[in-house]
Amino acid sequence: MSANAGSNNGGGRKLKAINGLNSHISNAEKAQREKAEKEMDKFPELSDKPPAYLDSLAKRVWKELAPQIKKLPIKDLDSGIFEQYCNFYQHYVDAEKDIKKNGFKTEDGSKLSPSFRVMKDSADSMRKCASELGLTVDSRLRLLIPNKDDENRESLFDVFGSGK
Repeated sequence: MSANAGSNNGGGRKLKAINGLNSHISNAEKAQREKAEKEMDKFPELSDKPPAYLDSLAKRVWKELAPQIKKLPIKDLDSGIFEQYCNFYQHYVDAEKDIKKNGFKTEDGSKLSPSFRVMKDSADSMRKCASELGLTVDSRLRLLIPNKDDENRESLFDVFGSGK
């Protein structure tokens, strides 16, 4: 699988791995995608060792998920997003502990506590990172199931002919 699979290639439609395409693509496009997938193998693998600056829970999340995430087209270049995911998980759990201890509203009960906002923002941010990394069912399926545009797309050659 290509690390470009699911990523935005220059602002256009998200690419899918060759083995996830059931639609007709030209031989030239197939060759280009196969070349890109082979090129991805040249990038360093994601490290099993978490960055030293991560807190203990974030490190544990890294160590638990790294073996699974490496089965996806994730490389060391993507480690920043993975670090964010682990950090947001740490913030989410810390905020949840504070809410259990102090409640989800401020002392006077008039507003939501800062910890509630941190928990909510961390959950939203984790969801975004998870989608980028292929950690959600939907994002993994997008790598494997072609969309209707890919299945029904005509090439320029199909529309205009060879130009001769």
